[in-house]
Amino acid sequence: MRARTQAWLRSHGADDDLGRTTDLPPVDRLRELNTAALDPLVPALARLVSAWCRQDGALVPTGWQGAPLLEARTFLDGSGLSDLIVLSEGQLLDVVRRGVGWPTGMPLTADAGPLGLTSADLACRTGPAQGTVGSRGAGPATIVIGEKEIAVGRDHFSAIADLASRTVDESFLAQSGKVRLDTVVPVSQPGRGGSSGTSRVVVARLHQVSEDQRSAIGLVGEVVARAWLQRHYPEVRWRSGYAAVINGDREASDGLGYDFEVAWRDTTRLYEVKALSEPGGSRVEFELGPSEVDAARTHARGGRYRILLITATLDPEHRQVFELPNPFSAAGRERCRIVGKGLRYQCSPMRNSRRP
Repeated sequence: MRARTQAWLRSHGADDDLGRTTDLPPVDRLRELNTAALDPLVPALARLVSAWCRQDGALVPTGWQGAPLLEARTFLDGSGLSDLIVLSEGQLLDVVRRGVGWPTGMPLTADAGPLGLTSADLACRTGPAQGTVGSRGAGPATIVIGEKEIAVGRDHFSAIADLASRTVDESFLAQSGKVRLDTVVPVSQPGRGGSSGTSRVVVARLHQVSEDQRSAIGLVGEVVARAWLQRHYPEVRWRSGYAAVINGDREASDGLGYDFEVAWRDTTRLYEVKALSEPGGSRVEFELGPSEVDAARTHARGGRYRILLITATLDPEHRQVFELPNPFSAAGRERCRIVGKGLRYQCSPMRNSRRP
């Protein structure tokens, strides 16, 4: 095992002396440093790739037509490289090549000179915009992720996904997702007799926003959920309609009734993501659509189907993740109450932890 570990380290350009003391920062800080290094690199490479392919008549790899920063970050986190060394530019370029793709025949470099590209070549852009981040007040069709305002709509999904991926930090990824659900008791409604009660219900239904804004918030929720799942499971597949747009996955669809498939031991867990723009309260409410209800009922036994609830989705500092049981399972029926016509549920998370 020692020899294999040393060989693996050497193959990635790392020191194979397992007995040497290290001056590396703590692993969570090391991950942050390496991941942050991708943030300026990938957008710069996107311009180079586009310009070089245009100049040489080459095809732009599909990864660059989606959310390249998201895919580069995802590959880096799954590779384990960011846990071991401070990555050089060459190593980061290789991460991008393997995670996003690289045009055939294009030298692996972040320098325009060896590519024969001028500033004019880089300034020339064709095709639809990938989305813009601007100042607040730029218009109503936006959302704010962290402190950045970004346009919404299907044409901006790639830019939204990349921006969302920038806001995923080690504090969020280290959350365990474990939560103990309190028993949900009915809340008296004003005008229906009794007091109005004091419980605050946070609802994962966004009636005060446009459909484009609602879709954008859902996309952010799935991007951060994907990052969290990939930190906790070795094999994760994005299966929702967003994956069809971002990754070009023709098999992905909202009709499946869940958003992610996760390999776990000898089975596959199915996760449906629910994103709230507000922080979690003493009671939260979420909806299941018809396909989600069908999937949840089909997998009511065995614990395969689960709800991954993301609260404060647009606020990285307060964003949290809760792993909830299937509302149709034995555990879910005891802790989730059907509201209205049966597609809306309430539950009461009693506590959570930002650290495992």
